Amino acid sequence: MPVSQSLRDRLAEGCRDLVVRFELSTSSSAGAVSFDRLALGYHVPVVASPFCGAPPLSPDAEDELPNGYLRRHTWRSGAYVQIELARLQEALEGDPQILGITADDAAQHFIALVDRGATQDLSTVAERLELLQPTIPLVVRPSCRSGGELRRALEVIQRGEFHPRAAEVELLYSLDVAKGRYDVLADRAGADVARTLQTELGPLVRIEYRQVPVEPARRTSDPVRSPELDAAWARPSGI
Repeated sequence: MPVSQSLRDRLAEGCRDLVVRFELSTSSSAGAVSFDRLALGYHVPVVASPFCGAPPLSPDAEDELPNGYLRRHTWRSGAYVQIELARLQEALEGDPQILGITADDAAQHFIALVDRGATQDLSTVAERLELLQPTIPLVVRPSCRSGGELRRALEVIQRGEFHPRAAEVELLYSLDVAKGRYDVLADRAGADVARTLQTELGPLVRIEYRQVPVEPARRTSDPVRSPELDAAWARPSGI
């Protein structure tokens, strides 16, 4: 045990952002101590300030690289990052405290966005996430929205009762969990309907107009994936 403690201290001193866990077993015949497993994972810090979208980056951050990624995606473009992100997303799906995971390209870490109305404090959520032994940089931070606000917004969009012509206008929408809002793509012919939706939901929705075919009563969404290169994930039960 003194040896493992010394090793843990040295690792902690040189790798302050890592969490090191040891599982030990003893031999009854020789009294020897052996390592069953050495697990390395990032410490999950808490950032107390609410997150509602990352700060703007330099113009060259949007440059496209030969591999198809944008320059700002370089730190998270590796296959291992995507594999680990998918593992964490699967583990957290259905978690009532977490709205989703997003990427902060400025800080170069992922953020587990906690429901503003969560019943657990941020430190408790962070401790639970450390048990998953994340191997990508991950922090816990409160969202600027609550799950209740996002659920209400989704209900308004889906029911189409906010305007008499809502059933005649095609609305395509997805949740931007990082910014705590729904991005809605509307037909220009239904601009009056979209404006009413904007008035109804305010900052919970962003309207964009394009020439899309009108298809009555169509409401489509992909609530699990963001189009932003796996940058965000939102739990379906939270919206």
